Amino acid sequence: IPHKKKIEKLSDELFLEKIGETKKEVLYLILFRKEKKEIAENFVKDNGGKFLTIRKWNRKINEIFEKLEYTKKKNEEIIIKLKEKFSEILKYKKEILVMYDYYKNFYEFLSAREKLGYSKFVKGLKGWIKEKDINILKEIVTRIKPESYILIEDPEEGDNIPIILENKKLIEPFEIITDLYGRPVYKNIDPTGHLSLFFAISFGFCLTDAGYGLLLVLISSVLMKKFRFLPNFVKFLKLLFICGISTLIIGLLTGGWFGDTLYKLPENIILIKTLKKFVILNPLEGGNKATIFLLIALVFGYIQIIWGLILNVYNNLKNYSIKHCGESICLLLIQIIVAVIVVGYLLKIKILVKIPLFILILCFLYLMYEKAKTQKEFMLKGFWAIYGAYSVIAGNLLGDVLSYSRLFGLGLTTSILGLVINQLVLMVKNIPFLGIILAALVFIIGHLGNLLINLLGSYVHTSRLQYLEFFTKFFEGGGRVFKPFKENRFYTLKISREN
Repeated sequence: IPHKKKIEKLSDELFLEKIGETKKEVLYLILFRKEKKEIAENFVKDNGGKFLTIRKWNRKINEIFEKLEYTKKKNEEIIIKLKEKFSEILKYKKEILVMYDYYKNFYEFLSAREKLGYSKFVKGLKGWIKEKDINILKEIVTRIKPESYILIEDPEEGDNIPIILENKKLIEPFEIITDLYGRPVYKNIDPTGHLSLFFAISFGFCLTDAGYGLLLVLISSVLMKKFRFLPNFVKFLKLLFICGISTLIIGLLTGGWFGDTLYKLPENIILIKTLKKFVILNPLEGGNKATIFLLIALVFGYIQIIWGLILNVYNNLKNYSIKHCGESICLLLIQIIVAVIVVGYLLKIKILVKIPLFILILCFLYLMYEKAKTQKEFMLKGFWAIYGAYSVIAGNLLGDVLSYSRLFGLGLTTSILGLVINQLVLMVKNIPFLGIILAALVFIIGHLGNLLINLLGSYVHTSRLQYLEFFTKFFEGGGRVFKPFKENRFYTLKISREN
């Protein structure tokens, strides 16, 4: 019966019970005597419903139950037999997985062969190849099909050229960050190598605890061995390993070891004395230490933005002539000159203020001219000129740099939470009998929880800084991923005969 229909009062000859429902209908069970069938049909019809007749059993209830019990036992026997067969098949699990990889690749090979261009006398194919692999291709074709002909052509303008990222082993794990945003278009810079150091340091800033960094290094090392047959997952674990080392170093310099544990332990221990010697700046010590920590984060962000603007100039010089680089050079000069003026003002060196200030004004005027030139109407020229100058001040100089204050915020949050956990440990420790055990549990669970929460925050916010503050200066995404025709293995590895 439809949901919308409200059932009126039933006749005494009918028994109705709701037994289920869907999004549109409600299912009812109606019981009635044979001679009352017409009343039941009229009731269903009046309520806009329809009959779903139950199959007749023509047997007594006891007999039905006996049959159901027999069917149940029979099914249980079948299940046991299937489990036995499954255990037998399980012995050949490795062989089955190998066969899966083999036939999957064979299927892809046959699918690819169907796409080949061929006639009665000629068969051929075309595709993309890395420039450095051309000689290898020629050698293979000459050896296998000496009668074949290879034609190598350079990409034409307008071709959707596929992109492959090639970096050194130390930089490779950071390709995950680039791929999450998108591949660069052809002739654009691969940002992976340029973001790698900044990403690792930013991540370390966010965690700021040597104990957590050490845990991250150990956990990622163990998991890399366990999941060594999953290359993409291992790549991500390598990224965490590098970020763990960065966190360990920054934590060592800021005195963060599972919160303030370093300062809770006896000072006469040699290890504690040694670790304290590495501490340069502890943001939780009070005074202006936290402010200095914030300034370091902002200066670090300022340097990364300048590097992004340098890459922008390089990109324009590489792909266009010097005539088209005026705006990018202007943006870089503005960013650098502002820093020079600030330093000159703080050191009270007038020459570092007056001359750079004059150059800064010229840069802004040129930038306003370039923005106004893109418009035809006079009012729009004025608007875009002013907006161009405003966007540089509010964006590059203020908004983007201040965005790096999140490194300070997250780093301080990790440290404070670690401190709070340690305070809870000291409170629980005083409980009679179970105090030591409870304190150990609070310490382990608390710091693991703090690590997991801030690990996610560190990864997300550090990635955000790359995508919104760094990539926007020079990066152009939208490149097509290069997918070479090759074996795709899920459960097996290809090992050379030499190994």
